[in-house]
Amino acid sequence: MGFVKGLLTSLLLALPVLGQNCRAPENIPTTNVTRLNDPFTFVDGRRVRNPADWFCRREEIVDLFYRYELGTLPAQPDVSGSLSGNTFTVRVSANGQTINFPVTITYPQGEQGPFPAIIALGGSTVPQPAGVALLTFDNNAIASSSTRGTGLFFNLYGSGHPAGATAIWGWAVSRIIDALIPNQATTRIDFGRLAVTGCSANGRGALVAGAIDQRIVLTIPVESGAGGAGCWRISDDMVKNGVGTQTAAELAQTPLYATYFQYFANQTSQLPFDHHMLSALVAPRGLLVLDNTGLQFLGPQSVYGCTTTARKVFQALDISDRLGLSQVSHTDHCQFPGPQYPEFQAFINKFLRGATGENTNVVKTDSPNNSGYEEPRWVDWTTPRLNEAEQPPQPPNTGACGALPDPLPLRSIPQLPDPFTFLNTNPVRTRDDWFCRRQEISSLFQVLELGVIPPKPEYVGGSLIGTNLTVEARQNGRSVSFSARVDLPSGTGPFPAIIAIGGSSIPIPAGVAVITFPNDDIAEQVDTTSRGKGIFYNLYGTSHSASALAAWTWGVSRVIDVLQTIEGSRIDLGRLAVTGCSRNGKGALVVGAFEQRISLTIPQESGTGGAGCWRIADSLSTLGVQTQTARSIVTENVWFSTLFNNYASRVNDLPIDHHLLAAMIAPRALFVIENTQMDWLGPRSVYGCIRTAAKVFQALNFTDRIGFSQVGGHAHCQFPESQRADLNAYLNKFLLRDLTTNTAIFRTDSADQNGYVENTWVNWGIPRLSNASVPPPAGNACPPLPANITPKKTSFLPNPFVFVDNARSVSNANEWFCRREELSQLFQRYQLGSLPPNPTNITGSVSGPILSVYVAYEGRNISFFPTITYPPGNSPGPFPAIIAVGGSTIPQPADVAIVTFAAEEVARTNGTRGTGRFYDLYGRNHNASALLAQAWGVSRVIDAIQRTPSSRISPGAIGVTGCSDNGRVALVAGAFDPRISLTIPVESGTGGSGCFRIAQDLASTGTITASQLVSQGPIFSTNFTEYAPADKLAELPLDQHLLAAMVAPRGLLVLDNGAFPWLGQQSVFGCMRTASRVFEALGYPDRMGISQVSHTDHCQFPGQQYPELQGYVNKFLRNNLQQNTTLIKTDLPNNAGFDEEKWLDWIVPRLYTGNAPGQPPNQGRKKGIDL
Repeated sequence: MGFVKGLLTSLLLALPVLGQNCRAPENIPTTNVTRLNDPFTFVDGRRVRNPADWFCRREEIVDLFYRYELGTLPAQPDVSGSLSGNTFTVRVSANGQTINFPVTITYPQGEQGPFPAIIALGGSTVPQPAGVALLTFDNNAIASSSTRGTGLFFNLYGSGHPAGATAIWGWAVSRIIDALIPNQATTRIDFGRLAVTGCSANGRGALVAGAIDQRIVLTIPVESGAGGAGCWRISDDMVKNGVGTQTAAELAQTPLYATYFQYFANQTSQLPFDHHMLSALVAPRGLLVLDNTGLQFLGPQSVYGCTTTARKVFQALDISDRLGLSQVSHTDHCQFPGPQYPEFQAFINKFLRGATGENTNVVKTDSPNNSGYEEPRWVDWTTPRLNEAEQPPQPPNTGACGALPDPLPLRSIPQLPDPFTFLNTNPVRTRDDWFCRRQEISSLFQVLELGVIPPKPEYVGGSLIGTNLTVEARQNGRSVSFSARVDLPSGTGPFPAIIAIGGSSIPIPAGVAVITFPNDDIAEQVDTTSRGKGIFYNLYGTSHSASALAAWTWGVSRVIDVLQTIEGSRIDLGRLAVTGCSRNGKGALVVGAFEQRISLTIPQESGTGGAGCWRIADSLSTLGVQTQTARSIVTENVWFSTLFNNYASRVNDLPIDHHLLAAMIAPRALFVIENTQMDWLGPRSVYGCIRTAAKVFQALNFTDRIGFSQVGGHAHCQFPESQRADLNAYLNKFLLRDLTTNTAIFRTDSADQNGYVENTWVNWGIPRLSNASVPPPAGNACPPLPANITPKKTSFLPNPFVFVDNARSVSNANEWFCRREELSQLFQRYQLGSLPPNPTNITGSVSGPILSVYVAYEGRNISFFPTITYPPGNSPGPFPAIIAVGGSTIPQPADVAIVTFAAEEVARTNGTRGTGRFYDLYGRNHNASALLAQAWGVSRVIDAIQRTPSSRISPGAIGVTGCSDNGRVALVAGAFDPRISLTIPVESGTGGSGCFRIAQDLASTGTITASQLVSQGPIFSTNFTEYAPADKLAELPLDQHLLAAMVAPRGLLVLDNGAFPWLGQQSVFGCMRTASRVFEALGYPDRMGISQVSHTDHCQFPGQQYPELQGYVNKFLRNNLQQNTTLIKTDLPNNAGFDEEKWLDWIVPRLYTGNAPGQPPNQGRKKGIDL
């Protein structure tokens, strides 16, 4: 469902750089372009180089269409809707006028919804799919296609409005969606899964609607011809050659297009666009063009050429399977032909039903020679590659993970060790916990089995000449060099590459480079006499603890280091795989586990000591199976360190086994190839070991990134044809970027899972590791806040990166968490009051929709009763949940529960200070403000959820929201409780998302100030009263940007309304833009979003903010990490008037290392150990 509901919001939200002007220039020079215009070149000549550029170019194209062809549309009106029977009435108000138009809903039979839906202009000509609702409306009643200036739209905006009917019909579709959003519960329409269709002229309107409104996930224009899916220039050319196709000159005389389009219709070569660019505007959402080659007036050649040219934009964005074209000849216009049903069904399945495995890569016509279209005649530009190489996912920077205990607490563990329990017995609860556990596992393998893998040497360099890659390394006065062979495909690249340890024994697909790694030169592996021999030991000494496997891993890392320094290597370093077979397969698995620049690891028939587990191999040996064991392997070769000799005969004493080595690869991809033919490989051991490793991928929600294929009937290291499809699936997905490939592969040709019995080997469960990135506790490493503070007086927003004593600055992520702890204490001391001691007892229970929360402290107890609104349907959960303070003002996302919390019962924000159940528990003189007390209540709700499994709520996927005063509470709760994955304050204004200093500066505009808030009631602590006056604010060592920054590195989406000056639009935008600098400094710019949209009703959710809400819910509550949530937007000019230079006198440091937040820093650990 994440695919359907978000539909690559990662691209939808790839917004242009803040402040970048994406509109077309006012004066556009007239140029004669006889071919189809280049979508990748701006009007001013700049090239589109990346997705952000494309989305800026997209805005320019929209502007051009409005300016030349469609007619400019009016500003967003007020919209509402109501349902009576199957008629949904849409009401639109503007300029003192109101219009109503009916929409007929045809529901699927026998289901409750909410349903995906198709909005059909003028009625549907496509069959209604099962389980999908159909919404039809009379678009000609909105704007007539025969008489210009008539229809409901013109009743609202005047008969002289220049917009054409196709643009107005698209406008009407958007108004239907606006009305549906707040009425999902009554209409039972899932507005996150909407398609639009129409045929002929109505198909033109459908294409415009899908191109402009990004809430539409699938657009299906049917037989729309020229001015729809067909290009003006190609149609003109067809007419010159005697084909009776509609043209721009003909259609400009109708009301379908803007009044001024007729001035360009006779000279379409002077238009700065054509309709391939209208179709391209739909990207990255789904577009299926259905056309008829039997009717020449539709211009089949024009439609085919125009659509395949539009597809080049989808190709540039690496999503070519999202545009489909089906041209089938039939005699009746707008009668759906049976031969088009398969592609129609596939697009419905993928974009409305979430069946991501559907093949929608379709471009077909039954007309010979591509309907007569000749691409070289119409396209004289190239298609760039806009998406840079996707880097393998990296662990978040979680701070110090802790050193291994000395001595190690070894004990006998007959089962496979629990991946989700640290050595100190603490559980792994979150993804960040897992990455710390991963570092612990890494250290254990180096200390107990493999030997230490040294870090990058003092110097690494090299060159690539022809096929010869030379690697040079220097360390402590010694130097070594070696060569690897690089075989490139024909072409310019850059190409994905497979690093083959000792050579490849798997088939290499076309378009993939091969780097043959000379592992025997790096560390010999003849027999046990090879210990300490090879290039690695020439550099580090013959007595170095590293085994041959560890040395090979070091060598592969150096190959990648050198390739990173070579411009024009034609190797795409974001798409690297490693493989090897047998002993070299062991090496490939170790390389993939430790080298995180590897995207895909493919060990082949690596057996025990590779993909097989020591414990299971020992068990097989005792049963008489001739399987390689740890005892035998240490006497055979030098693949493992001499350290391992101490445990080879007692592997149950090890706190590790090879399911953990395989699990270290997560969340990157692992595909294990095995052979059931040979007992000494330990088929049962390998099967059980990788099946167990898959549980870690499952906990991280990456089940499609681990695959297993075990087939016998062939010689060792002879790749069988029966495994080719499995291998190709992983190569296609992780090297060739066909993300639709199904990689859910786990199979063996041996009966009864090779005899593997899971209960024998696994005695632990699989947790759900939430997406929340929880700051590590500051502990004793952070100095306490001094009792007496003389903060620096400043009119600027205080510097997040300087401690309050002004003697220390924040220089890394760990210091930020100390600064965060200091900010927590500062907010309690100056503004919010003190957090009370933890209650002595908290319990919860569920009865129907009521969650009862019981809290006890020192003989007193209180209770309160939030209400749970579960998602519709019969799913038992557990569900992600959003705690709504005072009730929710955002639409309830599908599959997410809403927990409504009556915060005023816990602490009253008006009237007498100290009133409410919080004060009943802790005393009426407790200095906690109402805001902090209510946020305390949110935490108690989470406590109760954690203690009440019957709540059917997942405690690892919790969000919090609230609007206005309740939005302030939500922000405080999110700042102080690290269990909250996503915080969504809505229109919270000054004292919430708005900074006090900026609000005071805006006081003359009606913005609420700190003094006004203090006078309204006990919202803040009594201490804050001293600093609220205008002349005292500069003495505060904090402001609200620091409260928002405390949420980092978890998710924060600030939703604001630019229509009300009292909310302080500039204050909110500036304050939150400043807070986002902390997220940027930590390397997490995608975890904080700002959306400021002007609308008339306070705390009424506007439809324009739905995409960003959906993106954040998908990412932080549904674990859809592909969502691009890097979002900072306002519809107010000049960044809502915020002048950063006026409010910031400090710079933003870079608190993380590497290209992205990477591994936790090495603090006091053994040199070379990957922690």
